[in-house]
Amino acid sequence: MKASVNNSSSAGYSLIEVFVSMVVITTFSVGVFGALLTTSKIYQSSRELEAASQILQNEVESVRGLSWAEVVALPRVSVLGVGNAVDAQEVDAAGSASVDEEVVGSSFTLSRAVDSSVPEMRKLIYTVSWQNSAGQSKQLSSSGIYYTRSGVSDGHYRVYDQ
Repeated sequence: MKASVNNSSSAGYSLIEVFVSMVVITTFSVGVFGALLTTSKIYQSSRELEAASQILQNEVESVRGLSWAEVVALPRVSVLGVGNAVDAQEVDAAGSASVDEEVVGSSFTLSRAVDSSVPEMRKLIYTVSWQNSAGQSKQLSSSGIYYTRSGVSDGHYRVYDQ
């Protein structure tokens, strides 16, 4: 008579196989979660930068409509509101305001400096400052908007980390 052979490998998974598969799945899940977290931070940062760019661009566009006499009368240094982004009542004494309800935790401040060292020309430097969601100070500045009697020339923007 033949003896029956007990084949334990066909009975199911061993405890070691289950443990190894759980480690593999957990490692994969942690990697996916880390990628999602990094993507979320990058997305928030780009939204803050976009909001600051819009504030800066709105102010530069409003300056284009000023006459030479109005530009000459501008104060040398001033802290401004954020233009059309919020109502005047929402801007505090320091010029800070929440710009976009979806840009959570960011408060933007717009300031302007006027350089009148060259006769018949004004160099307007705008800076938007904010603290990002990670608590870091950021700035977006114009390198200079040059205004003469004939109008405005274009400037460039730069982002500075403080």
